[in-house]
Amino acid sequence: MTPNSRLASIIALMLLLLSCSRPNDGMVRGNKAVNSILDSVEYIMDHDSHYADSLVRLIDPQSIKGKKLRARYALLYTATQYKEYQPFTSDSLIMEAVRYYSDKKNIDYRFLSYYYLGCVYWELKKIYEASVALAQAELLIDKIDNDFWKGLLCFRLGTVYHQCCHYMLASEYYNKAVLYYDLSGKYYHKNYSLFYMAGCEENMLHYKEADSINQLVQDWALENDSISLLKKAVISRFTINLNWDEMDTASYLFDEYISHYDESNSQILCQLLAYYYDRKKDFSKAEDFLNRARNNFTSNEDTVYWHYYSYLHAKEKGDVEGTLKHLRIYTSLDEDYARRVLNDPFLGIQRDYYQKVAELESAKAYKRITILVASIVAFILIFAFSIFLGLKRRRDYDNQIREYISTINELTTQISVNQDKISNLNTKVRDMIRSQFNPSDYLYTRYYEQIDDNKKAERVYRVVRNQVEGFTNRKNIDHIDELLNETFDGIMNKVLSSGIDIIEKDLLILRFVLAGFSSKSIAALLGDKHLNVNQRKKRLLDKIQIKDPILMKDLSIALNDK
Repeated sequence: MTPNSRLASIIALMLLLLSCSRPNDGMVRGNKAVNSILDSVEYIMDHDSHYADSLVRLIDPQSIKGKKLRARYALLYTATQYKEYQPFTSDSLIMEAVRYYSDKKNIDYRFLSYYYLGCVYWELKKIYEASVALAQAELLIDKIDNDFWKGLLCFRLGTVYHQCCHYMLASEYYNKAVLYYDLSGKYYHKNYSLFYMAGCEENMLHYKEADSINQLVQDWALENDSISLLKKAVISRFTINLNWDEMDTASYLFDEYISHYDESNSQILCQLLAYYYDRKKDFSKAEDFLNRARNNFTSNEDTVYWHYYSYLHAKEKGDVEGTLKHLRIYTSLDEDYARRVLNDPFLGIQRDYYQKVAELESAKAYKRITILVASIVAFILIFAFSIFLGLKRRRDYDNQIREYISTINELTTQISVNQDKISNLNTKVRDMIRSQFNPSDYLYTRYYEQIDDNKKAERVYRVVRNQVEGFTNRKNIDHIDELLNETFDGIMNKVLSSGIDIIEKDLLILRFVLAGFSSKSIAALLGDKHLNVNQRKKRLLDKIQIKDPILMKDLSIALNDK
């Protein structure tokens, strides 16, 4: 806000106060005056939150009449309080805005109400509720034009998944925030998001990528005199290079930091230096810095991290008793670490789960949810959970399959009396290979049969399409080929080396038929009609019969076995 515009707004406010306030009261009343204040708050809150906060506090909330104005006040008051780091004790105020705008045409306010509801829940440490509210805001992200708001939402979603140790998804959202902030010209926010994205890369042990990202942040902060962000970037690079065993670079970064900021006795730096000397096996210096750090505690958080670095120190020394002692204390104090160690069930719930919950809540707000949509949502949630359990089952199947194949190979070298046993094991292997794909076959068949039943189904079945894309990627196709080759005497290698000109789509059909998928399931996977799949399969087999009868004989054995 320019000085002239700010002066004009102050004069306008004074006139409003004179006309609408009680004598010596200082509070603004009357719907017209309140709306004028809220107009100013909305206009300036994204670039001058402190001034916006001072304006909204002039309003007497008890004097506000009407649900519409009350909802607007609740939304903008919550927004300014959040931007000014004010503590929240409940969600009651922002819920007034959510309830009012959930079925109104004002998409911007509906988006903001869900976003700030998520922020309030985040501050109240209700991660599940925050995730659902933010997912509801995300449903509207393509319907709003404000890139800065989009950046805020993506950054907050990144912090939610970062907190829950879902680092890959968190990094994706931070990257989206970077793009939106760049479009809106919010370069500090952009670099702050980059800093957090580097933290995710570090947690995934991608040290080179993390250091490169923080180098960009460091350069920008130095050029734009952003001291706090510069400190964060340099310290983060120091830690990354320690973990990366780049000791010379870590030493250089520490010297550079100290040359600009005389904080050599700060608690965090003392702990980092203790870790640095532990990595260099200079344990006496490490203990000295840990003692210095202990003398500079200012909060409970300092105690938590001191025990963490003490745990690392004892571990490097080979002090088993000390390692266990500090690890027990640290894990009892630090909730984030305990979540990683104990694999909090929250981490097993994927992003699509929250997306479906959000869509269900939105449908309830419009009072138009149907039994079909509800059943589809329930079906997808159950299937998502089955995928989680099915991964272990699939690995077990793979191990059993390989054991059976190994036994078959051993038996084939023995006399013919083992033929019946070989045949039984071959049948078990082939049945198990197809059984592991039964859940996917069932899901894709249902998807194919129901996708046109209701317009809502297309949106709700988005998770199935994501599963389809993952199932038809190169890695999974190679895995299917490997299983088919091991089971049917190298059948896919024979097809691929036959010299017959077969297009990729027909090869996919052949793979899935051999693996036990139905025509409808294959149609869902390939985005086609099941009648077309049957026709293409018949034409392909006829072509192979003409070109290579011996190969067709092998295929017939495999298909008849199915």
